[in-house]
Amino acid sequence: MASSGASHRAVAARWSIGVLALVGACFDFDALTDGEGALRDEDARAPANEGGISPDVTAQGDVTAPRDVGSDTFEASGPPAPPTCATSGFACAVEAPTGWQGPFALYEGNAANAPSCGAVTQVVDARAGLATPSPAQCASCTCQNATGTSCGPVPIEGQNGACAGSGSTETIPPNTCIMRGYGTMLGDNVAAGGVRFSLPPVTGGSCAPTVAKPTPNNPALSWATTAVGCTTLVATTPGCNAGEVCSAVPAPPFFAKLCIAQDGDVAACPGAPYSQRHLYYKGASDTRDCAACGCAGPNPANCSAVVSTGTSTTCASPENVTNAPACLVRDPGSFYYMKATTTLPAVTCPATGGAATGTAVPAAPITVCCEPP
Repeated sequence: MASSGASHRAVAARWSIGVLALVGACFDFDALTDGEGALRDEDARAPANEGGISPDVTAQGDVTAPRDVGSDTFEASGPPAPPTCATSGFACAVEAPTGWQGPFALYEGNAANAPSCGAVTQVVDARAGLATPSPAQCASCTCQNATGTSCGPVPIEGQNGACAGSGSTETIPPNTCIMRGYGTMLGDNVAAGGVRFSLPPVTGGSCAPTVAKPTPNNPALSWATTAVGCTTLVATTPGCNAGEVCSAVPAPPFFAKLCIAQDGDVAACPGAPYSQRHLYYKGASDTRDCAACGCAGPNPANCSAVVSTGTSTTCASPENVTNAPACLVRDPGSFYYMKATTTLPAVTCPATGGAATGTAVPAAPITVCCEPP
């Protein structure tokens, strides 16, 4: 069994085809066709929209760019005109007031069942009832490793004997050979038979974000109602009074009554017979995005260090070498010279930012006024 959407579209197509067949015997198709039975572009389509949607209105989900309903000049491009508007399937209708377009047939309902306008001009392609938009989906921000870091001073502590007990502390510059006497090391005459070296901290530096901001993935927008308006107005036809125009009679799934439209949120309809107001939107202003990424200060870290003691004034030939943290025992009469050769590690930073921002709201309103049912 065909779906209801396919069935409605078939109805719309039969309406268009039926109108053509109805007047084919008494209407000059050569004036409307290209000689091979196809409607000429100027008779089958409305002029292109020169204004379009404003830049902040975007097509999202089932929101699409509208056909032209922005011009005050409405040019009939519906079914071919019958010899007289008294012909079955046609009727005289009150013409649209200045600034309004139509009349046309209006469908309002589920998007899945929305009909196609076929060969006639689509006057309205809009939506209503925007559901609360899902926020943008944003990948987590990340940071590159820190740059501009350095190793801070190396903490040392003088200790008695074979690194027992505790003494005074100080720091020494990294990668520098220094001398501390056995009995006077650390400045308080501690008999420093051993020196304990600790790891120096990483100082300074900063990180840059891997990307300036995540690329947002915006879930499709969902609308409760779809509105489709298809031209019914035909070229000048005998049989109507002043202030009236000849229109094809709408058939399901369109409303039985005719409608007119004007861009914008018009507060009130122009009056009888087009007095039933509907407000739709051609699109949505979608500002959903991801916030910029940032990086906090570097995570705490220590440099590694190779420490040594010896008798060389340049620390070129150390006698004791090990990795910090460690305590090196010194001979009371030598090993006065010491050095801590440091190496920077890779340092990371916590990432900040990247949260979802913005929302989507209806935009580009269009007011439709219909004959009451």
